[in-house]
Amino acid sequence: MNNYVKYILTQFNEKGANEIIIKSIGDAMYKVATIAEIIKYRVKGLHQINQIGTQEFEDIYEPKEEGLDRLVFKRNVTSFTIILTKNAPSDKKYYGY
Repeated sequence: MNNYVKYILTQFNEKGANEIIIKSIGDAMYKVATIAEIIKYRVKGLHQINQIGTQEFEDIYEPKEEGLDRLVFKRNVTSFTIILTKNAPSDKKYYGY
């Protein structure tokens, strides 16, 4: 997580970025929230926009023997996106704002 924090701080402080988007899926969502809180503590005046969604994955298993059907499994995984921006959003309908 330290590398992500360093990279984002570099983007804001040295590169002059106005907005950073951090995305995660599955079990990594708590890490994204922790990274966002660290960044907000170090860069004052940031606005946070949260977006929650799902992403569908399709796993296909081909049989090793002839005559068998291939298996297709579809699964939905929760995704979490945090947008950290220096500019206040004009529409404040987002979760967590």
